[in-house]
Amino acid sequence: MRPVQAAIVLALVAAVYLVALPGPFQFDDHATIAVDPGAQSVAAWWKEAGRHVRPLTKASFVLTHALGERIGNVPMGHRIGNLSIHLAAVLVFAALGARVARSCLPDAQAQAAGAIAIVAAAIFGLHPFATEAVSYLNGRSMALGTLLAATSLWAYLRWRRGEGAAWGVLALAACAGAFMARETAFVTPLLWLGWEWARRDRASAASAGSPGSPGPMASAAFTRARLAEVVRRAALPIAIVALFAAWLALHERYDALLEVSRRIATARLGQASFLPVIEYFASAFALLRYPNIDPDLAPRAMSAQHRLLGAFVLAGVAASAWRVRHSRPHWLLGLLWVLAWLGPLYALRVRYDPLAERHFYPALWGAAFALAVEAVRASARGRAGRVLAVLAGIFAAVALSTLTLVRNADYRSEIALWEAARRGAPDKVRVLNNLGVAYMEAGRWDEARTVLERAAALDPADEHAQSNLLQSQQRELGGVIWVRPP
Repeated sequence: MRPVQAAIVLALVAAVYLVALPGPFQFDDHATIAVDPGAQSVAAWWKEAGRHVRPLTKASFVLTHALGERIGNVPMGHRIGNLSIHLAAVLVFAALGARVARSCLPDAQAQAAGAIAIVAAAIFGLHPFATEAVSYLNGRSMALGTLLAATSLWAYLRWRRGEGAAWGVLALAACAGAFMARETAFVTPLLWLGWEWARRDRASAASAGSPGSPGPMASAAFTRARLAEVVRRAALPIAIVALFAAWLALHERYDALLEVSRRIATARLGQASFLPVIEYFASAFALLRYPNIDPDLAPRAMSAQHRLLGAFVLAGVAASAWRVRHSRPHWLLGLLWVLAWLGPLYALRVRYDPLAERHFYPALWGAAFALAVEAVRASARGRAGRVLAVLAGIFAAVALSTLTLVRNADYRSEIALWEAARRGAPDKVRVLNNLGVAYMEAGRWDEARTVLERAAALDPADEHAQSNLLQSQQRELGGVIWVRPP
């Protein structure tokens, strides 16, 4: 992987995000960042350091708040911070992708590790569904947690390959930092184990046969040897996860969050969203959906037949990836990466919303890596393959850059963001309510009344919509503005 290639990708990623930098605070930013003293000064953060749910994320807001004050635009300072985190993640994923390709792919593919790494990093950096974790300020916890989790895995790979104990220390430190940025980063040790299982570059593999050995017996022996070796190496990651789980259970703020999650789970026993979200992710990655800060996903409305079909398709994909795990291990690696990040979040009903697109941010790289390997394989099939690969790459870069640029333009204002949300979810009451409030804040009272009347008609029991409709009729803005009803 050449530095000039990485520099070109970073410059292109930065270019498509610049349009969002002047945007204001939006949605939950108002309550969690704009008015929180702990996100504005070191003294206030330190005073409540033991009570912050995501202390490292909050500390990062203190730094970017200071930057915003220096340039005279606090939201822009925060967005510069988010974009910097995203660019760093692209760079770390490029380095990680090269390491994974060299250690886990067959020899012919591993020789092209640099090309695979840069293509996967470019897809991850330019994909429009990364936007919510970058241009939406409240998405920073996901972006920062992902950056630290990827750094932890990259350092772990270097440590396990004998490059020095310092890399092992960095792996543990980055893993701890990921926990403090976003609690869902507890999957990081699982990624360590996944690499241990998939790697081909260790001497013990030869003693149990190679993945390319003929016959099911050799393949089964190889798989058993790998799994046994992973179990032997599992003690440290399992201990880290156990300690973190114990800390969560004892920490008063997390205990309060878990209690909220328990209430949500109890109230939504029939609304499991794992299969709908996997389907949503697949269509999102294929660019069949336009991003939405508040998508209208209703798991309860998914029929039993639809769920059964989705389960069969997912099982079929998993079975196919397992069958070709020796010749095309990247498909199994990519699938496991996606499921590791989305599964814990969506297999249980513990969130306010059935779906938040910023959760796709870390999962994107797994799908991007698998696609990048196939693209590089295709380019190696003679001159025609190279030409087709180049043309496909140019088309993909233009498509991804254009869509991400357009999406970032939605973050220039509250109105633009919620008008885009309405186009994707025209009958979602919260979207209409928040668009109506944005109109009211801009003094566009007639437009506010129109959308709020629609919201009130769709759900006459929604107190927020009724209250805001009354305010729009009286042309007087007040009370609770931004809402996230459970």
